[in-house]
Amino acid sequence: IATATVEQTEPQRLFLALSRALTVFARSRPILLLIEDLHWADRASLDLFEHLAGVLARSQEPTAAAGPILLVGSHRLRPSDDRVAQVLARLEREEGCQRISVGGFDEGGVYDLVSALGVPAPSQQLVRTIGDLSGGNPLFVREAVHHLRERNAIGVRGGASVTSLTAADLELPSTLSVAVRGRVDRLPERTRWLLVLGSLLGHSFEGSTLSEVASRDVDGVVEDLEEAVAAGLLVDEGHAYTFAHPLVRQVSLRIPSPTNRQRLHLQLATRLEQMHEARLDRVVPLVAHHLIRAGPAADPAKVAEMARRAAFQALARSALHEGAELLEAAIAHGGRAGVFPPTEMASLHLAAGRAYHRVYELGPCLDHLHAAVDGFEASEDLRGLVAALSEQARARLDFGLVSYSRLDDVEALESALARLDADVPRLRARALGTLALTYWTARASQKAEDLATQAIEIARRDGDDLLCSELSCDLALAPLQRLRTRECLGAFQEATERARELLLLGRELSGAEAASAVRDLILRYGTPSERLGAGPVFALEPLPAT
Repeated sequence: IATATVEQTEPQRLFLALSRALTVFARSRPILLLIEDLHWADRASLDLFEHLAGVLARSQEPTAAAGPILLVGSHRLRPSDDRVAQVLARLEREEGCQRISVGGFDEGGVYDLVSALGVPAPSQQLVRTIGDLSGGNPLFVREAVHHLRERNAIGVRGGASVTSLTAADLELPSTLSVAVRGRVDRLPERTRWLLVLGSLLGHSFEGSTLSEVASRDVDGVVEDLEEAVAAGLLVDEGHAYTFAHPLVRQVSLRIPSPTNRQRLHLQLATRLEQMHEARLDRVVPLVAHHLIRAGPAADPAKVAEMARRAAFQALARSALHEGAELLEAAIAHGGRAGVFPPTEMASLHLAAGRAYHRVYELGPCLDHLHAAVDGFEASEDLRGLVAALSEQARARLDFGLVSYSRLDDVEALESALARLDADVPRLRARALGTLALTYWTARASQKAEDLATQAIEIARRDGDDLLCSELSCDLALAPLQRLRTRECLGAFQEATERARELLLLGRELSGAEAASAVRDLILRYGTPSERLGAGPVFALEPLPAT
């Protein structure tokens, strides 16, 4: 230092003076020093941060001469060859330094922030769309809400705020994406094109799938993707690649124009169908996804059929959100193309209403069930009408739209049930169970008990142990209301025992809905170990036979 120039020694003198000043200040009280946005720091500021961090790391224990000091620096993810990343890598090797990864908000946090931004009663669909775009980043959440408002893309459905757009349709301001776009533009053209195709496939994609749709060998694709991994734009998870941040995918998606993007989606759907023609069921969800994103470039009749098939595949594996959204697409495209008869359209509305019911989406649930009731009435489908009215009444009870001690309007359900043939015992028993719950809510305990008993008898005669187990839960509520504890516990005990027996059989059942319903009962009434073994599976009701 003695032989150095003034320009070289001056920063070091400044750094030493600052570190000593902090030491003096910390004698009287602890100090927290927070440096935000290190990725924007100039070289001198970054050098100062490294100096302070190094000094503090080497003197971790507070002494009489130096009190406790905590230095915190926040930064965005940077590529490994970036100056900030290199400084942080050096500091991380110091014993007193620790790196903490801070993720974005979960759905609950996104919901709270969207509500705080003035959006009334955000639906899960709206929250999920904004979360997919923003990755939970609060700044991106705010900008996404602003963008939706500018486009008048937030509407109200059944009292809840929803959007007609998907995350892929939303755009963030260029001020947020320009840095990412610059990093993408620095990649070789072949790698950029692979990022575009990967962004069309989803937030994550397999290298083998990408090589198939790109008509290239896997080794070449993997080699080109390494450029994006090194730039911090992709994460190589071994079995798949994931975009490092939703913003990277959004930037990659917008490299083609909207029209070309739709054409690419259509080409991907066609390519996937050709590659998997012999086993199309395995890729139906992917094909449906791309056909829906293809917009007017795709045949609406084909979109409707593929979306319908994909929806019921999703519901069978209890992917309720995905199934409901696919049903929405099937209904919308099917209505434009006129490919589904009125009864089937009503059945799709009923299936969507049931799915939304089970994920507690009030607005879409009641809208679809109302459409299902109207559709079944117009087509004079009595079985479908009973199923829709029964689901509608249960939904109103579950969503708290019926006050305790007040009888809901179930006259239409009772009338339809009186005209129902005797050859659909399961549907009749389910409807009677719904009426039992309705009368129990109205505190008509004896009426509720009579209806539940009648429903269980029908299910027993039909040999439907699963339905008996479900209805026993409904029956237990009536004596509970009149403080007949022994009868109440007996009914719950019967429900639990039947569910335990059926759980053992359910492992050999081929029907996914039956096995799911059994597990749902165990989750509600089984022992802790049984609930752990059953897993988080939701029960689904099959559509009525029409």
